[in-house]
Amino acid sequence: MRFGLLGPLVVEGTAGAMPLKSRKGRLLLGALLLRANETVPTAGLLDALWGDAVPPTARASLQNHVARLRGLFGAAEQERIRTTASGYLIRVETDELDTEEFRRRADDARRARLARDWEAVSAEADAALRLWRGRPLEDLPSLAEADTADTFQHALENSRLQLRSWRAAAELRLGRHHDLVPELTSWAAEHPLAEELQRDLMTALLHDGRRAEALDVYGRLRLRLSEELGVDPGAAVQEVYLQALAEDAPAGLERQAPPAARRRAEPTPSSPTAAAADASGVAAALAGPPVRCQLPAEARAFTGRAAEVERLLGCARQAADGEETGWAVVAAVDGMAGVGKSALAVHVAQRVRADFPDGQLFVDLRGWTPSAAPMTTAEALDALLRALDVPPQTIPRDPAERAVQLRDRLAGTRTLIVLDNALSSAQIRPLLPATSRCLVLVTSRKRLTGLDDSHAVSLRVLSEAESLTLLRRVAGAERVPAEQPEARELAALCGFVPLALRIAAAQLRRRRSLRLTDLVERLRDEHHRLPRLDQLDGSDAGDALAAEPEERGLSAVFATSFTALPAAEQRLLTLLARTPGTDVDAPAAAALLGGDGVTAEQLLDSLLDQNLLTQHVPGRYGFHDLIRLYCREPRQWDAVEHDAALDRLLTHYAHGAEHAATQLRRWPRAVPTPCPDERGAGAGAGAGSGSDKGPGSGIAGEARVGDRSAGPGWGRVAGWAEESALAWMRAERENLLASARLAVGDGRPAHRVPVGIELALALAPLLHQEGPLADAADLLRACAEAARDAGDRFGRAECLTELGRIHMQRGDFADAHRAHEESLTLYRAQGARLGEANAIYERGCVHLFSGDYAAAVPLLEQCLELYREIGSDLGQANALFQLGRAYRLTGDLSRGGERGERALELYVALGKRWGEGHVLCDLARVRQLSGELRAAVELGERALAAFRAIDNHLGEATACQALGRIHQDLGEPAAATGLFERALRLFRAMAAEQAVARSLWDLGRVRLSAGDPESAASLHEQSLAIFLASGNRNGEANARHDLGRARHALGRAAEAAELLTQARSLFHDLGDPHGEAEVLNSTGALRSAVSGPESALPCYEEALRLARRVPSPLEAARALEGLGRAHASLGDAAQAVTELREALALYRHIGAVPAAQAAEALLSEFSD
Repeated sequence: MRFGLLGPLVVEGTAGAMPLKSRKGRLLLGALLLRANETVPTAGLLDALWGDAVPPTARASLQNHVARLRGLFGAAEQERIRTTASGYLIRVETDELDTEEFRRRADDARRARLARDWEAVSAEADAALRLWRGRPLEDLPSLAEADTADTFQHALENSRLQLRSWRAAAELRLGRHHDLVPELTSWAAEHPLAEELQRDLMTALLHDGRRAEALDVYGRLRLRLSEELGVDPGAAVQEVYLQALAEDAPAGLERQAPPAARRRAEPTPSSPTAAAADASGVAAALAGPPVRCQLPAEARAFTGRAAEVERLLGCARQAADGEETGWAVVAAVDGMAGVGKSALAVHVAQRVRADFPDGQLFVDLRGWTPSAAPMTTAEALDALLRALDVPPQTIPRDPAERAVQLRDRLAGTRTLIVLDNALSSAQIRPLLPATSRCLVLVTSRKRLTGLDDSHAVSLRVLSEAESLTLLRRVAGAERVPAEQPEARELAALCGFVPLALRIAAAQLRRRRSLRLTDLVERLRDEHHRLPRLDQLDGSDAGDALAAEPEERGLSAVFATSFTALPAAEQRLLTLLARTPGTDVDAPAAAALLGGDGVTAEQLLDSLLDQNLLTQHVPGRYGFHDLIRLYCREPRQWDAVEHDAALDRLLTHYAHGAEHAATQLRRWPRAVPTPCPDERGAGAGAGAGSGSDKGPGSGIAGEARVGDRSAGPGWGRVAGWAEESALAWMRAERENLLASARLAVGDGRPAHRVPVGIELALALAPLLHQEGPLADAADLLRACAEAARDAGDRFGRAECLTELGRIHMQRGDFADAHRAHEESLTLYRAQGARLGEANAIYERGCVHLFSGDYAAAVPLLEQCLELYREIGSDLGQANALFQLGRAYRLTGDLSRGGERGERALELYVALGKRWGEGHVLCDLARVRQLSGELRAAVELGERALAAFRAIDNHLGEATACQALGRIHQDLGEPAAATGLFERALRLFRAMAAEQAVARSLWDLGRVRLSAGDPESAASLHEQSLAIFLASGNRNGEANARHDLGRARHALGRAAEAAELLTQARSLFHDLGDPHGEAEVLNSTGALRSAVSGPESALPCYEEALRLARRVPSPLEAARALEGLGRAHASLGDAAQAVTELREALALYRHIGAVPAAQAAEALLSEFSD
């Protein structure tokens, strides 16, 4: 296939152009092609397609547009557009996309220009320019105007202008000036301020004997520049102007050049004009003398870095074309060892060397070279002056005088200087020219913050796509198949570091018997990964620029950075390397060091500046994987100090987690009084019952994690609000999980087990709310086993209680029952009444959620009484809330609403916004079933606002689900769909299977009402499978009911009838009259369609009886409408009108507008 962006968007297949008429489809394809072979985030695609007016159904529409694009490409190209975790990616080869071919030919033209192969320059530039069919994406202006596309177009336009200039210069050197004039005239008119094109047009006209026209071009250019920019033409244009004046000018013609041209024309030892003065003709003037070029050869297979290259090219353009400012243009590239800083600097320097005709200098400052000391300022100045042909005997001894001599030598020149491997800003400053026409590229492992006004370019590791490209280029495409999963794993094992990737690829290239899978298997072993990436032969990496100078192995590269650190920074780095988790903040580092937070932050920032740590968000510091492995090596650390530091860190995390958990915990907690280091066999006997009489109270067990003051900085969080606690817990989630696993894992020291249990219990509220639930279950199971092994009965009971909650949320009801039964036994054996109440409450919840309402109610009533006796307001609120749900689900809306209102009062008094939100959701459902749909919407929106105010994802998803169902009853499918899709995304992120199943069921109902029974059936089948696997009978009943409705709509009446019969039986056994009434209404519709209206009457009559008993006005209205339609078909118009009028009144009362309109339309037929 072929894709075109250089003009209107085009797609071509083997049979020619493919029609893509949909504007949204063209926008989607254009947005993907702008970032070909990279993931484009979903949010970016939504913005490209809809701008600021993204509809609620945008994500579903986006999926449809992607599917249509795939269909357009054909079956053989289905994998070309890939779905990734965060968006979509289109895969294209270099020769399939015109912009990539344009870049490739531009690079070929550049290389030919450096080789002075003018025929090749002209041919490649011409081929590249012919690819343009107009302005890029000119048929998609909204996409072309986006920031990303604007940068993309700007870079392409600049390259196009450069190629035009190169082609013109090549044609002039080949003597084809006559044929070039028309083309140059057109280009010059298109770019009236482009001095290079105007100069080339003047030169072509002079060669063609059209001197007057050449002078006229100069006059127009000078006028435009003066009026629009307030400047004169540059020196290169004025030199050609001087040539034009010198050719047989008539007597009396003024031959004096403008001042700038006179300064440029004064001969100096290194000035191109000096050579031009002795040469004849314009071509000789353009050629100039040979200049000093010290640049190393460019790295073979240089890959990626498009954004960084463009930034550095922008610096080069600023130096080559900008006004004189009195200081050089400096770009400082920093990054970790082996990331490819030198390769990038040399790549850019080779691309722009022609723009700096007075010299291209390269100095290795040896900042991180193991075999030599860093170059002194005096040595660096000496090297630069000698490179500029200054006689050694005239170079001063004093470094300050040398710096003055260097600035003088470079004044008025266009010189490129690469200062590689710099140690510090102080090493660089004396080497900088004092003219803005010079470009200085600096590379360093440190961030050179002391270079004023420099352009900082921080180099990160390659992307996955760039890493795969580099592997394939070095090893050979056949050795690293892009579609093989091991290729991506190899890139990840190399940390996406260019040096490591080159070493691995070189091993594959050199050792033909070594398979990709073998190499990946070897590198999976962390203990031997670095040695396997320490190459023995310097040629293996492809070229010298693959690594820092004189370094060929990763260990050697990292060693030069590590050994240069002060002792305090080395100590912190080695301690961090062996800590659990992914990153740290300053207080955690202070705990490791046993010091204060200010000192720790200073050390962290210093390591960050030296690119030995990373910072993905402000205040949090992480490692690159390979540097972490190096710092973990035994020679770098002391085991005794590490163990003591780890204990301090675990205590720090335990303090922070418990502080946060006091705000996030949703259940009252009773804890024994001993600290973690005091807990052991038999701990927990006589545990207190605890109480919770106000906001922030309810836990008596802070002593379990020791003295608060033991954790650095915890005084600052004593008054944490829920939002702050949630933010801290989210930031530390992975660290807390890893720390807890370490503390209770195999080979654990006994004194760490209680801290690990404490961490897990503190984490449980967040994991319950946001997941991942599988990780939570694994951790709590390990903690329960560790507590059993330690003889900690109370700790085991607590872990089992939390584990049972997670099992229930995942739909593992049998495992949840077993966990709560054992915890109840343990609590009772220790006389822990609050623990006993909690276990009974949880057992009631499991019965409730699995649909066994009859068993749930007495358990919830029992725990409610226990909570009252103990004095736990939070426990009472929770029990009342679940009782309200149970009564509502059994059709007792009055008692359900009353229990909910009492629970709401308690949650408000306790300041528990999450509790308010959940009760409001349930009260909204009560109002919905009572037919008060507008009141239900108001309650649902209050619930959603409460959850969003505290950033509670689980609650937000629950509220979205509740609101969606109300909007569906109101006949507002678009609003319902958006809410259901949001809930589904949130539930899936938490891996909450039961909630996911309910969301799939909700979406299926909307799809059916929108006339898409096939999609609805698929969604209901998915939800039914989840409900069946977990034993959720209420969910099963709902899924079977609506799957039956979908089968009916698809014309599969027998299957529909069986499903509806099964659903009614389940609802009847559950004691859910509302669900039974719903099924009866659906059965009536099916019988009416299959067997005639008379057979439907009993179903509608029974549905009406049940709906009035609940009461459920909506189902009553549906039953009355069904009866009215049936009687109308049977010819009983009077009865039909009566029933339809009653149905219409109910629909209007509850606000079900579309249903009311349908009933009204049916009634109008009788009046007609």
